[in-house]
Amino acid sequence: MTNLRVGPQPLRLLVADSTQMPCQLLISALCRRSEFAFTSCGFDPEAILEILDLNHIDIAILATDRAAHNGSQLVVLCRVHLAHPTLAKILIAEAYDRDLVINAFRTGARGLFSFSSASFGALCKCIRTVSGGQVWANAQQLQYLLDVCHPRTFAAGGECWSDNLLTGREEQAVALVADGLSNRETTRELGLSEHTI
Repeated sequence: MTNLRVGPQPLRLLVADSTQMPCQLLISALCRRSEFAFTSCGFDPEAILEILDLNHIDIAILATDRAAHNGSQLVVLCRVHLAHPTLAKILIAEAYDRDLVINAFRTGARGLFSFSSASFGALCKCIRTVSGGQVWANAQQLQYLLDVCHPRTFAAGGECWSDNLLTGREEQAVALVADGLSNRETTRELGLSEHTI
């Protein structure tokens, strides 16, 4: 009897790209990596969803060109996420800005990648990271996401003009209510009218 050693199964990728030439180059590079098996299609939501419905895919890689930066890539990402919420998704964009970063992660991306700032080797690391249940984002992208989570108010130009959304008095009222005091008890404690509280 022969003992067969079976290595780890390759990650099954779906590569959906809006441009032919970069897609072929990406697929050609992925072909040389035994850790990946892939299926590809155009950046069409119906084609993507059909492949996902009929095949076991570990990660969907959605790649778009600069012309698709009008938000269509987020619409496709959203449709894929709604149909397959547990599927790991990576969005590849030629360039990104604050809005794209925030909306990509809100819409279900687990990674955001750009070849303008990283290599193919980094994409392979991104794929492995996302397949392990982690998020892939660079320092600038993380800062955008942290800015959304931190209670700050931004002026139209994006600069922070207030770190506190509540005044000191409002914070006192919130603290008392959080401690379980009723509105009436809070008004007595702070010397304010119940209407103000």
